[in-house]
Amino acid sequence: MKENLKTPIHLWIVGILAVLWNSGGVFDFVMTNKRDEGYMEQLTSEHVVFLDAMPSWAIASWAVAVFAAFLASILLLMRKRIAVEIFTLGLIAMTISFFRNFVLADGGKIMGAGAALYMTIAIALIQILLVFYAVKMKAKGVLC
Repeated sequence: MKENLKTPIHLWIVGILAVLWNSGGVFDFVMTNKRDEGYMEQLTSEHVVFLDAMPSWAIASWAVAVFAAFLASILLLMRKRIAVEIFTLGLIAMTISFFRNFVLADGGKIMGAGAALYMTIAIALIQILLVFYAVKMKAKGVLC
């Protein structure tokens, strides 16, 4: 392991962007689950009912997904090898959450198949890319 390897500039760029992106997921989770009035009034009544019907295991997988991704982004900036495993944990939890929302609960009908589907694909793609990026940085010895 190369402890004195200089941090590449792209790691700072990717890491900062990842923290910003994943803070959006944390914000959405917190505001939704504390039922912030201003935030919730942006949603349709059907969407609120959908959220209220969410089982505790689905809320837990959503929480793990967003908080793991956020933590892994910080760990990436800190050049910690465990960022790979935490990003992967977030990806697995996100997959479970999306499966519940779009397959088991047919959330696409409630949230709008177009926008919700495109945002879901973007979130999944970014998370997958972050896992691959962290794996590559770990293999190069950038993450210690």
